[in-house]
Amino acid sequence: MKEVNKQSSPTGISRREFLGMAATGAAALTILPSFTVAGLGHVAPSDKLYIAKIGCGGMGAADLGSLMNTPHKNAAITCLCDVDDRQSVDARKTYPKAKYFNDFREMYEKEGKNFDAVCISTPDHNHAIQAFGAMRMGKHVYLQKPIAHDIYEARILTEAAKKYKVVTQMGDQGNSCDGMRTLREWLEADLLGDIQKVYCWTNRPVWPQGIPWSNQKPPVPKGLNWDLRHVFGCIVTHEHKDHNKAISALESIGVQIFAPYRNDSGVKFKAPWKVRAFDLTDLTDKWMHTNGDGSECQCYGFWIQHPEMGTMIYVTDTELIKWRFKNVNHILLGVNYDPELLSGDDAKKNHVVRGHMSIDTACDFVKANASDQLQNVIMCHLSKENADAGKFIEKMKKAVPNVNVCVAEPGMELVLRNPGECPF
Repeated sequence: MKEVNKQSSPTGISRREFLGMAATGAAALTILPSFTVAGLGHVAPSDKLYIAKIGCGGMGAADLGSLMNTPHKNAAITCLCDVDDRQSVDARKTYPKAKYFNDFREMYEKEGKNFDAVCISTPDHNHAIQAFGAMRMGKHVYLQKPIAHDIYEARILTEAAKKYKVVTQMGDQGNSCDGMRTLREWLEADLLGDIQKVYCWTNRPVWPQGIPWSNQKPPVPKGLNWDLRHVFGCIVTHEHKDHNKAISALESIGVQIFAPYRNDSGVKFKAPWKVRAFDLTDLTDKWMHTNGDGSECQCYGFWIQHPEMGTMIYVTDTELIKWRFKNVNHILLGVNYDPELLSGDDAKKNHVVRGHMSIDTACDFVKANASDQLQNVIMCHLSKENADAGKFIEKMKKAVPNVNVCVAEPGMELVLRNPGECPF
């Protein structure tokens, strides 16, 4: 077998040197100088590659060491990110000049101009979204195995790497080590003849390899900054206490409150968020939302847009909606009652009906605004006495059969995505 000449390699690394590094896991983290990736659309000011590291403990710590031990010593760590400050202690000591973050999204936003590539060593379910975000910024990506949570995510990442012309790799030294490569060459050269039997060996004689999924909810460990939602704004539909009771507490900690009934039209949400309010008064003045004394209580709906989320319509405490919307991705809708389940005296029934939406009206509204762009319908504000969550979901699914339908529950979190910008 012919040895590849060192001078013929654009990296300046011979095949034998590469295989030697692969045996120690370093091959997966070989840092290419700028001239080798320039053809892929990346032009660096020098041959040094500036790297952001996500996940600094465990395998992340090992990857940091490999990054610093590449043959040409041409890597520099500019940013570190980890949700657990305890896991990142050593990394922060080793790279004191690197900016440190708990949230990779914040790191991308604030430091995106200061690194060329991202090395990701986090739990499996985070891989795809972290890698996609980096690729979309034009950053090269080294990603620990597995590449993604499922095949769909893996295909999205493959397409993204081509679209954004970046160098990407999933690390698996088991498939790139010297022994594996040598064995493949023997097989391809037909040096072993016909293979009749293969014996496999592992140095991990523990089975099963996985552990059962716990049904317990343990407390959040001290030092783990898990709540990374970064609430920066709150929208309020109207002044009834079941909708605005907590806004004073939110304001006290610096959260912006957008409540149009208070003439808060001057509130500006952080870019790239766009929020617009619309009046829910019927053109025919058929109904109005009222206070306990019978006075009018003006109620508003919201059109909310973000590049990664798409467009969402949020409406509650209204009998009907006079507006129709185009290209809606998500609908969050207050669906209070089913006429067949109404109970109590006439006054109570009238209170429920006047200023609240029935499931039938909700289905009509969603159908009128449905398109191929609609992904989610989330129903909220269900009456305890006059609603049935299971039947509501069933009715709504009949109205929009190809859309995800659910009823909001305490503690529930949903990730809303714009398929045009972030497809999973």
